[in-house]
Amino acid sequence: MRFFSILFLTLISFPTLGQANVIEINCSHEGEGFQLNFELDQRLRTWKFVESYNPKTKNHFQVNRYFFVVEWNNDLNGMPSEIWAIDDLGDVQTKQTYPQSLSTYYLNLGKNIYLSNRTIPNESGDMIFQGRYHGCYVRN
Repeated sequence: MRFFSILFLTLISFPTLGQANVIEINCSHEGEGFQLNFELDQRLRTWKFVESYNPKTKNHFQVNRYFFVVEWNNDLNGMPSEIWAIDDLGDVQTKQTYPQSLSTYYLNLGKNIYLSNRTIPNESGDMIFQGRYHGCYVRN
């Protein structure tokens, strides 16, 4: 009986122990409508690029890749507010897809924006730097 009392008190005291605290984010590019779906895990402080969708072609792409979080800032309520990340250079898929480039990623949930910038030194002219602006909202 004592075990169940302790277990009950523990579960009440720490309701988020068993939960991942995952926040789903949807971002879209204004001009094209191209959509990106992310998951933020507050407990693990991870940022996952889950999938993307092109409404013009109806193509759906499973990405399932994590970004390497450089800085994670929470607001006064403990919710993520601003996150900086780069490509996870240890990820085999990332190295195969982008062998000679690096991206930076910025998410600001207070301003509802997602910015990405890819630097590709081997490209020529305007293609060396590629950047995008997306509007975002929390899905859950």
